[in-house]
Amino acid sequence: MTDAKTFSRRACVLAGLLAAAAPCVPDAAAQTSVRREGLTQIPDRGSLAPFGLVRQWVAQAAFSPYSDSLSSVTADETTVYVVSKGGFVTAFDAETGGKRWSSRLGSDERPVLEPSSNGRLVVFAVGRNLVGLDRKNGDRLWFLKLEALPSAGPTTDEQNVYVGFENGGVAAYNLLDVERLYNDGKLPEYSYNALRWNYRTSNSISGSPKSDGESVAFASRSGVYYSVTANSRQLRFLFEGAAPITAPFTRGGGVAVIPCEDLNTYCIDDTRGAVRWTLVTGLPVRKRPLVVGGRVFLSPDRSGTIAVSLEDGRRLWQQKRAAEVVATSGSRVFAKTGLGQMILLDVADGRVLADLPVRGFEAHVVNERTDRIFLATSRGTVLCVRDRDRVFPRFHQAPEDEPLLPEMSSEAGP
Repeated sequence: MTDAKTFSRRACVLAGLLAAAAPCVPDAAAQTSVRREGLTQIPDRGSLAPFGLVRQWVAQAAFSPYSDSLSSVTADETTVYVVSKGGFVTAFDAETGGKRWSSRLGSDERPVLEPSSNGRLVVFAVGRNLVGLDRKNGDRLWFLKLEALPSAGPTTDEQNVYVGFENGGVAAYNLLDVERLYNDGKLPEYSYNALRWNYRTSNSISGSPKSDGESVAFASRSGVYYSVTANSRQLRFLFEGAAPITAPFTRGGGVAVIPCEDLNTYCIDDTRGAVRWTLVTGLPVRKRPLVVGGRVFLSPDRSGTIAVSLEDGRRLWQQKRAAEVVATSGSRVFAKTGLGQMILLDVADGRVLADLPVRGFEAHVVNERTDRIFLATSRGTVLCVRDRDRVFPRFHQAPEDEPLLPEMSSEAGP
């Protein structure tokens, strides 16, 4: 039975999605089948129709007018975050493309790393600081000083925010303590009072820590994967590879998929650290694995993409044109080639179904959250494309948050 809290959350999501599904009048610049801006192609809805796709929206992020460029584009289930190298941050509604807010947090000298969000806030690492913003309107909630330089963006759950450092440390800060100290005017001077725990490793932390609310995992460049309890840093287990772990790992569904510089990718049980399977890739995997629908998509250097069964590590197919998988939707996979072209693959056998009329979007979201495709240019133009039959997004990691759609009866009147 669906509880009241889940039903309310789904109802809120449904209300927003119904607004997103309303017919949209194309802007004047997109009246032709493809608009060309230099080498960038922004397709309209008609040009994507032969491929069963729809252009959901196009938007422009806030950038400095003087030699600014894209730093990162990320997304959760409801919001797309665009960060420029000049320190500008723009949040877009993931379904409508409406700009929710924009703010300048950093600069060329103080870069803004990829953010992390929970139900209420979004957290950015800016130089040696953490900044918490209201997820809905971008208002600053707090500002925290870090002990060292972060090696990657932070991770947050509903209780804590976690940061890995270049010096090999990992810190957890309690969000309630952070906000209380900020409201009392004690931050950033007394930032250490918000520290819940600190864990030391022997080498720099590779990628962002990953939390499921109960435990936190992180990996060091010495080749060790750590799993500790979220609130007390009690060690649950260690997994040691035969070489450094430099690529980001993926965690979820009771397993962790860990690429290692020994040319192996390991899938381990994330409750006790036992190895479920090992795949020899032959070349190093330096891009984060994408795990969706019982498959793991790995992209070794210069050898395309390999689809692997999450259950037993069996190779399902290899597509050499696909440099990295961007998203999946039903029976199809969306991937980028080494030349930046978007291609459409069959999820069953990896064969190329089509080359899509989208060029010049250098960046993309590796979307493990939903089935939407988010692309971005170096100057902050963001494009969202979806499957024509998926008016409402599929939530891969949180299906319980998908909107409850009304059941239609064939006997019902109009």
